[in-house]
Amino acid sequence: MMEKLLVSISGVRGKTPQPLSPEVAARYSLAFVRLIKGKKVVVGRDPRPSGKELLEGVATGLSMGGCEGEYVGIVPTPTLGYLTTARRMDGGVMVTASHNPIEYNGLKFFRSDGLFLNSSQMAQIQRLEGKITPTSQFSSRLLREDPTAATSHLEAILGLVDSQLIRSKGYTVVVDPVNGAGSVIAPQLLKELGCRVIGINCRTDAPFPRGPEPIPENLSQLCFKVKDEGADVGFALDPDGDRLSLVSEEGVALGEEFTLALATKHILEKKRGPLVINLSTSQTTEDVALGMGCPVFRTKIGESWVAEKMKEVGAVIGGEGNGGIIYPALHLGRDGLMGMALILELMAQSRKRLSALSSTLPRYFMVKGKAPFRREAFAELKPLIEGAFSKARFDLTDGIRVSGEGFWVHLRPSNTEPVLRVIAEAKSREEAQRLFLEAMDIVRQGGDHLI
Repeated sequence: MMEKLLVSISGVRGKTPQPLSPEVAARYSLAFVRLIKGKKVVVGRDPRPSGKELLEGVATGLSMGGCEGEYVGIVPTPTLGYLTTARRMDGGVMVTASHNPIEYNGLKFFRSDGLFLNSSQMAQIQRLEGKITPTSQFSSRLLREDPTAATSHLEAILGLVDSQLIRSKGYTVVVDPVNGAGSVIAPQLLKELGCRVIGINCRTDAPFPRGPEPIPENLSQLCFKVKDEGADVGFALDPDGDRLSLVSEEGVALGEEFTLALATKHILEKKRGPLVINLSTSQTTEDVALGMGCPVFRTKIGESWVAEKMKEVGAVIGGEGNGGIIYPALHLGRDGLMGMALILELMAQSRKRLSALSSTLPRYFMVKGKAPFRREAFAELKPLIEGAFSKARFDLTDGIRVSGEGFWVHLRPSNTEPVLRVIAEAKSREEAQRLFLEAMDIVRQGGDHLI
């Protein structure tokens, strides 16, 4: 087996990446069962070739813990999160590396409330895992199979939107699930909504044909197909189906930040309430909520942090600017399938095309990058940033975020590699680029001891 990144849960990863084998999967799964003291766990995976082998490790670990595992097949991560709560399971295990390249794989663990384990719980799993005696006997036959379970996720989505209105529009939709976990269920949902569906990259037995993240530079094929077919909208997912990007009827990739902004506008027009987003989500989404008189809460980067805060404040919508919509009326997890239904409902109820809807949003420009960096040197960076941005507001919740009128800059050490992630956003492309370069210069001028 190739070396793979162990992605333990969304937003909270193991202290250091390590090779992920069936043996490691078994130990982590057994530790998970012991942590939650569970007897019923639902299991799914995305189509990565290594998934079958890792599934055997998961099944073995659950069985060693006296747990009954139920395998629901190749499904998106949000489907598994929904099933965890809908079927009243004690937990869930998803075999996926999310948006990472196909040679990687990992495990995501769900609690009984459908949320990922938080950082404290993950630390407990890591301690338990280190005390478990390795095993070399693995078998997926230890799992009971229910390949039809995912249909309940579709039914729940259909019940949360005006399905009849959407069907009456007869939209033409091009969908690109990148040959990932959404390759079957995404077209199925769109057909249930009365759409003429044109699928590209909808095979679960083929490699990812593009970069797995649904960012504009990876969506040229989808953009062309939308324009060529005269489609009303294009939808792009990542390999595990929790992130959604949009392509307008003009064949233009809007950028993943617009997904959450449009969904937020749509939901808050129907029901006012709190919005929760992370520190690196575009100001566009915050402005939408504030303009409608709704409070906005920002959290650390990572789906688990956002979901926990949404639960705490009773948010009506939330998510992350990478295309991750969290609609708590369904479940507290990023859900690309729910996102598609909400966007179609927005189009149908507003009687507007996607390009027109996106043009009504506040406009900002974002620049992202990274630089080599030693995580332990982060404390030395803080005074340098404070000196350069002395008149800005500072937020130290997750790294350093400085903000002012119409701009913000976020610097944060990566959880998975020795780099500093830098994001700048402003009302003009030139200003965003200037702020980004200024931040990067500060890091470089800090000296070699930061790298």
